[in-house]
Amino acid sequence: LWCRFRVRPPGGVFQTVIDYGPNTSFEWTPAEFEGRFEVEVSARNRDTGEERRASEFYDVLSRVRDGPAPVISPTLHPLVFLYSAPACAPGGRMRVEFESQRGDRVATPAKPCVAGRSMNFLLAGMRSEAEYTVRHIVETPAGAVPGPSLSLTPSPFGYTFFTYRLMTPPAPAAALPVLLQSTTLGGRAVATDLEGNLLWFYREELSFLTRPLAGGTILGIYQQQSSDSSYQVVREFDLIGTTVRETNAARVSEQLQAMGKAPVIAFHHEADSLPDGRVVVLAATERILSGVQGPGPVNVLGEMVVVLDRNFQVEWAWDAFDHIDPARAALQGETCAPGGGGCPPFYLSDRANDWLHANSVRYTPDGHLVMSIRHQDWVIKIDYANGQGSGQILWRLGQYGDFTIESDDPDPWFSHQHDATVLPGPDQ
Repeated sequence: LWCRFRVRPPGGVFQTVIDYGPNTSFEWTPAEFEGRFEVEVSARNRDTGEERRASEFYDVLSRVRDGPAPVISPTLHPLVFLYSAPACAPGGRMRVEFESQRGDRVATPAKPCVAGRSMNFLLAGMRSEAEYTVRHIVETPAGAVPGPSLSLTPSPFGYTFFTYRLMTPPAPAAALPVLLQSTTLGGRAVATDLEGNLLWFYREELSFLTRPLAGGTILGIYQQQSSDSSYQVVREFDLIGTTVRETNAARVSEQLQAMGKAPVIAFHHEADSLPDGRVVVLAATERILSGVQGPGPVNVLGEMVVVLDRNFQVEWAWDAFDHIDPARAALQGETCAPGGGGCPPFYLSDRANDWLHANSVRYTPDGHLVMSIRHQDWVIKIDYANGQGSGQILWRLGQYGDFTIESDDPDPWFSHQHDATVLPGPDQ
């Protein structure tokens, strides 16, 4: 059996939280909203296709229903708090600010006021045992109206992940700089300030912390090396760690194969939001090729670029095997062993050629995708055309690519690059 979990807000449509996969339960709380929610579970027999659904309604009550004053509530995360304020008049906007005694100040994005509904914000970026003053501000056409000041001191939580040694003190700044870090030490994702003080951490194990999103959520990837592709996950989660959207490689493969494309085995390195709310993610493929990258049959790891819609359903995909000649093997002969650094789980052999090793895919201002292919020393541009593109490679940047470099350096090109992106120029 595979299960899927969906949620429908008051007056809304169902949103997939966790798509079909081996999970038989999930934890969910709409931390920033109130009202009556319908939570649905669907169970599907993968052998017969038979499916059953059931749902329940849950009432999520406002934290400020007993009075006009704002309330700060703890969450499951020791460094994340829920700030709840009374409703404000439509046409205005509310934000929340908190400031430490030493002057570090952080402000949340503003939210539009909704009649009769309390305003709720997740607060993160605080140091344990530091004292903060917190207040909300309502922005109206007539001006800004501050709320009352509240005090908050995050309690110590009894453990640390890392010890940092400050080599160069940071320069003074008006805003609090945050370093969002993904480490291989226990699969931890953390955030610190520039002095190494812990400000946030993800409560679950994570293989790749990829990108923070504008709405306050984060994208990440989890690989379970010893398990099948249904346990290889791409996930969006909030600051508490609650899953917002999640799917797995086996479920994505079902949709890819229905489109006439190859299955994927795992996600890796990159997941990022596109301007229209869709998500682009890198996934690995594998094929046994004979006499192409060595004598006899060889397992070759490829790349798939997958674009998911707002429900994490496949909308568009690009397979490197369809667009790059596999006879051009990894330039330094890189291979993968099970559990090897930077290598996805794979299943067709004990060792595989790490042919491409893509490590980023980013959206370009003209609606296409730029992808970094480490083991080919190439950055390529893919014809995406906001979901209508052919997938044709528009150009290859790097040695033996489509550009000539003007340089006196005998070896001028980059090699084994990482995280290529596009920076806006003066004409953009």
